[in-house]
Amino acid sequence: MRAIVQALKDGNTNAAAAAAGGITVATMWRWRQAMPEFDEQCQDAEFSFERRAVQYLVNQMAGGNLSAVLFWLERRRKEDWGRRDYSLDNLTPSRITVIEAVPPAASLHSGQQDTHEIHRLESHSTIESSATELSESDSTEPPF
Repeated sequence: MRAIVQALKDGNTNAAAAAAGGITVATMWRWRQAMPEFDEQCQDAEFSFERRAVQYLVNQMAGGNLSAVLFWLERRRKEDWGRRDYSLDNLTPSRITVIEAVPPAASLHSGQQDTHEIHRLESHSTIESSATELSESDSTEPPF
């Protein structure tokens, strides 16, 4: 049991902690349910690592580490700062940006003139008319 608690204190997952103790995760959870003192030790170990991790992150943020700031914002303030994955099914017209072409990175550095343009559909009516045209076309391929 000490190996499990120590593994949790070191920041390992439940699976890794159980493996460190030579048992399965299911057995570890049964032990935690059957032995409240062991469960409390596991919880204390998990919280101990979390406190250290948060303190490290706060120190990084205080030192001007922008990645640390973004990491914290994305995870602790998901509603405002979290990453969002959109599918075509849940997009509203105000979220749609249509990109006609994006130049390969190599052409930007080779001295060639970039003739590609990026267009953004700004108005709701333009998006609606584009959506109507897409739905009326016979093609099953997406327009981008």
